[in-house]
Amino acid sequence: MMPERFEVSRAALSIGAVDVLRGTQLHHHFEPHMHECFAIGVIDAGASRVRYRGTNERARAGALVTISAGETHTGGPDSESGWSYRMIYPQPGLFRLALEGAIGVDEPLLFRHAFIDDAEVRVAFEASYHALRTRSCELAAEEAVLRFLRLLALKHSSRSVRQAVPPSRTDMVRVARDFIDAHFAERIQLSTLAAVCGASPFHLIRVFRAAVGVPPHAYLKQRRVAHAMTLLRNGVPVATIAYACGFSDQSHLTRAFKRTYGFPPGAYQRALRQ
Repeated sequence: MMPERFEVSRAALSIGAVDVLRGTQLHHHFEPHMHECFAIGVIDAGASRVRYRGTNERARAGALVTISAGETHTGGPDSESGWSYRMIYPQPGLFRLALEGAIGVDEPLLFRHAFIDDAEVRVAFEASYHALRTRSCELAAEEAVLRFLRLLALKHSSRSVRQAVPPSRTDMVRVARDFIDAHFAERIQLSTLAAVCGASPFHLIRVFRAAVGVPPHAYLKQRRVAHAMTLLRNGVPVATIAYACGFSDQSHLTRAFKRTYGFPPGAYQRALRQ
């Protein structure tokens, strides 16, 4: 039998902290308990059985776990082989941020079932989990989390939550682009960008993407890669360019540059010399 393993970390985002957990080959059965935060994740292997809102529920690998804040529940494996899962624990305030611009969000969110099967929501969870674990771009992680929480709540909350009519485009896009252009080498947080634009985080993401074609974090990456290209042409060393453009290290720059242009920055600079 493989030993149980827990990996826990905390992503301290500007919009709120999110705990991230990965459990492998777990055999522990949790006694009745509740969380002040939401517990949302996916079963990676095995099967689980929980008692949630007075009902016993069972699910296998691939199912999403959706436990509402303040709801008493139990949990554990459904067989002797154990189970493995990945979870994130967002505070209720993050859902309020994600649902700003929607109707009926004053009531507490409540998910009907402990497990759901939804491919679209699963993809969004994977994106947010990966962004929270790697945190190569904080702005990207904040966008991914809000996008996931909004989609999950709109599709599966038992409360009356529905999307409002999208607001009209304003000059906030110009303000956001100007701010990113001026600070692309710095650490840009979604809460800072939203405050500069005088908008809620999710409203800014939605309007920016509609106007520019990509969300703010993707535009930020484009600006960093474009500036890196300019510095490469001027003969600046690749390692120096990485930090001058806001990348965490040279490998981060290389990956972003290659995804954009199809070749690594070092090869481009050597070709220019030749």
